[in-house]
Amino acid sequence: MNLCHLNKETGLSLMDMSLLKPLSEILGVSVNEILSGERIDNSDIEKKSEENIIKLTELINLKSMKYGIIGMALFSIILMLISFFKDTSMASIVNLLCAYNSITFLSRYKIRKDKTDLFTGIMFFMAVICNTIAFIVS
Repeated sequence: MNLCHLNKETGLSLMDMSLLKPLSEILGVSVNEILSGERIDNSDIEKKSEENIIKLTELINLKSMKYGIIGMALFSIILMLISFFKDTSMASIVNLLCAYNSITFLSRYKIRKDKTDLFTGIMFFMAVICNTIAFIVS
């Protein structure tokens, strides 16, 4: 099983990287083979190493995006509560949320190549455009 691929697919978290070396010694395989999820021929070591470095970098990017999403959600809830109590329009908050979500999903698509992320990102982007046009017209 390719541990990087599993985490990339589920988006749950990165594995504890400090365990890779001891695990590789116990299993009698290289760290590169653990990350690849397969035995590696000596002629493919350099290629697989580069692929694994790229995969790990992508996983770190996805993890950092998760914290951005959580922060944005909390910020948005606070803004909505303020808008509710001050009796102001929430249109700008909705537009801000849609813009942030559009960027987030399109960035995830760039990393994961998941068509659902692309579709969701485009839909949020379209919402931003519609909301902006509605604001200008009104």
